[in-house]
Amino acid sequence: MTTLFEGMFVKFGRNIGCQNVGIAVYLLFTLLFTSGVFAICFYWMHKKNTKYWIRFTGLAFYGLFPIWSAYARTAVKDTLFYPIFVLFVLFIFDIVLEPEKIFDSKVKSILFLIVSLLLCLVRHNGFYILIFTMPFCIVGVKKYRRQLIVLFIIMVAFWEVYQKAILPMAGVKPGGKQEMLSIPFQQTARYVKYYGNDVSTEEEKVIRKVLDYDTIGKNYDPDLSDPVKNTYKQKDEYLKDYSHWGYCDSDVIFGDLSKFLTDARLNTYDRIYQHGHLCIYKNEHNINYRWKTEHNLISYNYKEVFKVKGVKMFDERGGMWDIWKENQWSQYLNDKEFADILPTKHEFTTSWNSNPMCFHYQSGHLYKYKNGINKTELAYLHLQKRKMEVQITNHDDFFIKPNLFCSTIDASPISITQIKQPIRPNKLKRIVNICFNFDEIRFHIKVAFRRFVMYIKGENRHIKYELY
Repeated sequence: MTTLFEGMFVKFGRNIGCQNVGIAVYLLFTLLFTSGVFAICFYWMHKKNTKYWIRFTGLAFYGLFPIWSAYARTAVKDTLFYPIFVLFVLFIFDIVLEPEKIFDSKVKSILFLIVSLLLCLVRHNGFYILIFTMPFCIVGVKKYRRQLIVLFIIMVAFWEVYQKAILPMAGVKPGGKQEMLSIPFQQTARYVKYYGNDVSTEEEKVIRKVLDYDTIGKNYDPDLSDPVKNTYKQKDEYLKDYSHWGYCDSDVIFGDLSKFLTDARLNTYDRIYQHGHLCIYKNEHNINYRWKTEHNLISYNYKEVFKVKGVKMFDERGGMWDIWKENQWSQYLNDKEFADILPTKHEFTTSWNSNPMCFHYQSGHLYKYKNGINKTELAYLHLQKRKMEVQITNHDDFFIKPNLFCSTIDASPISITQIKQPIRPNKLKRIVNICFNFDEIRFHIKVAFRRFVMYIKGENRHIKYELY
C-alpha cells in the first residue's frame, strides 16, 4: 500500500509536468502527518495527567534527535509505519485503561479498526504486531471481550483476503529473494546488454538458471532494478547442480583458479580460503548453514549482525573465522597463493610481503613480480580502495602497477607514476554515523561488555588464527 500511496503523488507530479513536485508534496504530507500524530500523542499524555517533566523530556527527544525529522521527510516505508504504530499504541493504552471510551463509541471503534488495518497495510510485519497484541487485550479486558474478538476476526479475515485475493487480482506478487539481489542482478544485466558478445556459453547457462537471459539486456534500466528483478526464477535449489559455491569482491582480478582449486582440495576441504574477497564452500546442507552456529565467542554471531546496518565483516574476521576455528572444521588456507594488497600503502605490498611488487596478467594467468624479477603465479589479485588508470587495449595481456593498468613494463615497474595521494579510510565518518544510530550503539555496547567479561574471566580475547 505504501508504494500505491507514494505512486499517487508521483503521478500527480507527472500530470502537472514535474515528478519532483509530486514527491515534494508527498514529503510535505508525511511531515505534517507525523507532526500531527506526535501532537495527538502529547495531547493524550496531557489528558491522562502525565507529569510535565515526562512530556517535556519526550518532546525534547523527538524534537532534537534528527533521525525522527529525517524519517518524516524521507520516502521510505517506515515513514508511514511508525506514526501509525504510535496511534495503534495509543488505542491499546485506551483499551487497557479506559475501554468504555473506545467500545461505547462506534466512531472510535471504527477508527481503531482502521488504524489496525493500516498498520498491516503499510508494512507487512505490522500484522504480527496485531497477532501478538490482540490476544492479550481479549484476555485482559473481560467486559468488552466479545467486541475485541469480533474486531480481531475482522482483522485476520481482511488480511487473508487482502493477501490471497486482492493482491493477486491487482497483479501484485509476493516479494522474494530477488528483493535483496538488486545490485548483482543489475550488474549482470548491464554486462549482458553492453558486453553480450563476451559472455561465454558456460556463463550464459548459469545466468539462465537465475534470470531470463533473453530479456534482461533489453530491460536493463540503470535507474530501476524491477525490470531485471522481475525475471528472477524463484528456485530454492539453484545450487543443486554445483558441487561448490562461494563469494568474492568486485575488485578482484582472477588468474587460473583451476591450478589452485584442484579436485583434490575441493574434495578434501569443506572450505577453501577464508577472506571475503574469495571464499569457496562445499555445497552440502550442513556446511551451507554453519554461519548460523550458536557460539559464545568474542566474535559476532549472525543474530547480532542482522540487527544493525554497516559492515561487520561477519563473513571473515568478524565471525566466521572464529566459528570455523572453534569447531575445527576442515579448510584450506594459504594466503601466499593470492595477493591481498594493503590499501594504506601506495606500493603493492601485502601483510606477508613488504617488498613492493607488480603483476602481469597473461591469457588467463596472473603472475607476481617481486623487485621486478622472481616471477610467481597467483590465484588472484585483490585491489581495494585504490584509483587505477587504464592504458590498455589488449585485455588478455597487460601489466598492473600500483596505480596503472599498462601494456608494457618500464624501468621502474613497482613505483607509482603519479603524485602520491594520501590513503586514509574515512573512520571519522563511520564514528559519526554510529553516534546517531541507536541500534549500532546498543550493538557495540553489548559486544564490548561481552569482551570485557571474557577478559576478566581470563578467557581467550580472540582465538589465535593459524594456518592449519
